[in-house]
This record gives sequence, C-alpha cells and structure tokens, in this order.
Amino acid sequence: MKTPYRYFIHFCLIGCIIILVMALISIIWDIKTDSRIILVFLCGIMIYCFLMSYYFIKFLVKADLVNIPFTDNNHKSAILSHLDNFIKNNANRKNVINISANEISYCSVSKYSNWLTDPITIKIDDHNIEVQLPIAYKNKLLSFLKT
Repeated sequence: MKTPYRYFIHFCLIGCIIILVMALISIIWDIKTDSRIILVFLCGIMIYCFLMSYYFIKFLVKADLVNIPFTDNNHKSAILSHLDNFIKNNANRKNVINISANEISYCSVSKYSNWLTDPITIKIDDHNIEVQLPIAYKNKLLSFLKT
C-alpha cells in the first residue's frame, strides 16, 4: 500500500475515534442531537482527514533524494557515521537493515510507525552517497552535515 493511502487511513481512524467518543458521550448523558448536526460533524471529520493527509503527504513525508559526494574511503566512513547518527537520533529510525553491501535501510522500531512511514534508504555508489528520506528531514540533514 502506498504512503498516501496509509496516511489517509491513519487520519480516518483518528476521525472514527472522535466519532465514537462523541457517540458514547451522547448516549451516556442522554443528549439528543439533530441529524443535520451529525451530518455537519461527519463532513467536518472527512474534511479533516483529506486536509491532514494532503498536508502530510505534500510537505512532510514525500520522499526526496539527497546526493552527498565523497572523495575517499575515510571521507565516506565519516559521512556514513554522521548519517547513521542523524537518522537514529533525529529521524527516530533505529532499525537498521543491510540490504546489500551498497544499500542500507533504516526503519522505525514500532510496527505501527513502520507501517505508516517509508524507510530511509542509503545507496552508496562509486563517488556518491544517495539518501532517500522524507522531505521534512532534508534541510535538517543538510544543516547537520555542514557541522
């Protein structure tokens, strides 16, 4: 399943929880509501789901590619060490999967976060390190690497 659908399901679940809480409150306290109010409330929840999904997909979780050139093996090792530190601490992806000798993938530890988010992947070429990560972390990564 693609990431946009997963985020839409995530926000719909939040809307369903809100609806259930409101229904329980109205049942427990015996509150009578007009059907038009319920319809407006449901439409508001759906608008919330669409807008939050769009915002997260467009501005936070869309995958972006960062190319980092390196000169020799020592420089490459230093960059990989900084990337490992950044991804584990700032992006909170602590599960490391070595796909091959030239590709590393970082996933979330919790099952729900792992389902919701895409992994951060690092591909090592001859003179470049390509990092595919969510757009929200791109500027943080670039400023982290400059220090």
